[in-house]
Amino acid sequence: MWYIIFAVLTVVAHYGLWKLFVKAGRPGWEALVPFYREYVMAQLTGRAKWIVVLLLVPIVNIFIFYGLYLDLIKAFGKRRFWENTAAVLAPFIVLPLWGNDPLVKYLGNPNSEEFKKKYFYKKSMARECRCDCFCNSCSIFNSWFFD
Repeated sequence: MWYIIFAVLTVVAHYGLWKLFVKAGRPGWEALVPFYREYVMAQLTGRAKWIVVLLLVPIVNIFIFYGLYLDLIKAFGKRRFWENTAAVLAPFIVLPLWGNDPLVKYLGNPNSEEFKKKYFYKKSMARECRCDCFCNSCSIFNSWFFD
């Protein structure tokens, strides 16, 4: 029974990722191919392409994947704490919502200086630490129990 629920939630999350890739100007099928999806995410977020190789290294792959994933979410203007948390804990809910929301647009490479100047976002030091600790612990929890 759990396998059926997990399969349905995975399909729904991939549907949302498909829609986000289309909004970013990429073919939707790219969201379905493992490793190539992360390569495309690296392109969309301005990360080095070779970072995809680190996905083959145990433990390191968790941090690399969620770093790419959160950067992709940031490229769509989703930078608040609850948005990052929801994207990690409930991608099957938020990805389809954001993918079908006409107000959510691909803003560009979130790691470029132009992006940082154009879409300035100031976080407090406490929020920065809280977000990093919580997102890392959520990603580890998610990877251990759901992947």
